Amino acid sequence: MPHLPATDDLFFNRAGLDRARTEGLVDEALRGADDGELYLEYCQSESLSFDDGRLKSASFDTAQGFGLRSIAGEAAGYAHASELSEAAIRRAIAEDVEVREDAVFALAQLPGERAVDALFAVLADLSLPSEVRKQALFWLVQSDSKRAYAYIDRLLADGQ
Repeated sequence: MPHLPATDDLFFNRAGLDRARTEGLVDEALRGADDGELYLEYCQSESLSFDDGRLKSASFDTAQGFGLRSIAGEAAGYAHASELSEAAIRRAIAEDVEVREDAVFALAQLPGERAVDALFAVLADLSLPSEVRKQALFWLVQSDSKRAYAYIDRLLADGQ
């Protein structure tokens, strides 16, 4: 059996994952990242132990799970679980705000206006958690950009 149909059968059919929804979740999780991947794992092992030609012990084990890695600039973030399900992937993405905050820090380290553009994009994405957007605002304030200063001035004026 070719490799791709075998892995599709193992991870999507047997685990009950929908390939299109899983790809959508990964796309959402990696939005704004430079690179990233979803690593799926399913491993079965058997062990037989013999003593003087007689079976002394036998064991069988199945391990499964996933790892999600995102890279933004020099920062890398990881989320993982030993449960292989769409719900587990969703929980890991939703609960791992730290991964996204690390990505925002990495974006802030980009040279000059590239960092400012990236931080503005994070601020404009209302689907991101507020903690992540606040992190982008923090790093925007730290930049030495006239556009960033003008944005902060507008925010302060609107708040009065």
